[in-house]
Amino acid sequence: MGDFIARQLPDHDIQLLFHRRVYERVGQFAELRYVHDYDYALRALLAGCSMAFLVGEKLLGYRLHGSNTIREKPLAAIEENMQLLLGWLPALSPVLDERRLFGLERQLKDLYRYTREEWLTAVHEHLQAREGELLPLIADRERWITERDHWIAERDQIITGQQGLLAQQQQWLADRDQWITDRDGWLAERDAVIRLHTEQLEQHARWVADRDQWITDRDGWLAERDALIRQLQQQRQELLDSRAFRLGQALLNPLRWCRQRFMEVSHA
Repeated sequence: MGDFIARQLPDHDIQLLFHRRVYERVGQFAELRYVHDYDYALRALLAGCSMAFLVGEKLLGYRLHGSNTIREKPLAAIEENMQLLLGWLPALSPVLDERRLFGLERQLKDLYRYTREEWLTAVHEHLQAREGELLPLIADRERWITERDHWIAERDQIITGQQGLLAQQQQWLADRDQWITDRDGWLAERDAVIRLHTEQLEQHARWVADRDQWITDRDGWLAERDALIRQLQQQRQELLDSRAFRLGQALLNPLRWCRQRFMEVSHA
């Protein structure tokens, strides 16, 4: 394990080729996304497996591209690497001399620097994305402000027109109030005339009632008079038709003739 730590801690660029017996002893890879090979090598060494390093010649090439697993989430990969190193630190302490501690310190510093750079990159990309989102919004806001200023200018014109209409309306209201005052005066005069006319009508009605009562009384008197006249006429006719009246007339006729002759002689 000491040789592995000495060789691999500075850059941990591990490419493993192992026998089936190692798999049967160590088991499957851990549920890690980015440093499962590094963890498996440490577990194999801790289980007592020997490891040989092929160095001195180029045996493979590693192509970096946009879809590399370690590039999908750099911060997550760095965090997983640091957790692996810190988790294995107690088991590695017996073989960590000054040189290896320096290598581990260097690797942790590199991880910290990578973390900071990736964090700044992520922040920068986020800010760029937000800028891309905000610039259209800013343009829309400027356009909206221009439209708003135009609407405000139109609103001010409308308000000015409405103020003119309100002033005209106030003048109309003043004229209306004056007309109402004049109308109230006319109505007061009309009411006075109506009251006078009503009093005259009431007096006329009383006169008419008195006249009707007088006519009724007169009709009663006339009816009584006519009844008396008819009664007197009937009595006169009865008197004229009576035998005593005729006898009296016969007795008075000589006296009337004598009186007439006496009057004629007196005038002569």
